[in-house]
Amino acid sequence: MYFPPLSPEVCAEIEVMADLFEQHPDYFDHPDCPYSEKMLTVFRRPSAAPVAEEAEEVDREIDLEQETRRIYNELSLAKDKFQADDHAERMSYFRTSTALLEKLITAQERAVNLRQISRFYSIVLEAMEEYLEPEQINELKTRLKDHLG
Repeated sequence: MYFPPLSPEVCAEIEVMADLFEQHPDYFDHPDCPYSEKMLTVFRRPSAAPVAEEAEEVDREIDLEQETRRIYNELSLAKDKFQADDHAERMSYFRTSTALLEKLITAQERAVNLRQISRFYSIVLEAMEEYLEPEQINELKTRLKDHLG
């Protein structure tokens, strides 16, 4: 691979262009845009718009159970990488891993509870729609609203 040298000024200008493109997705479509079509093609690629990619990641739902399991597995595998004679590092690892394990268990419990609550809400809402008339559903919602605040 070849990476041509770029002056600090050119790098700064490219960063300004990238910032403007993030703020205004149609930035390179403006009639006054002086850049070549080849350069515009590079800037219009999805990888040139990190804000859109970050937004997609934020919208993605996180599976807490799976994440806690993954972190636990990484933690378990890490202990095998220590050298046998490094007792200070092993002790530090076990102190840290114990604290992390406590937090992972708490996170795991929360994830399970959230899933159970979500399942319960779904069952209740389905039953309401199946067995109650729209008027009764509205009356129940009003009653719950009055009790909750």
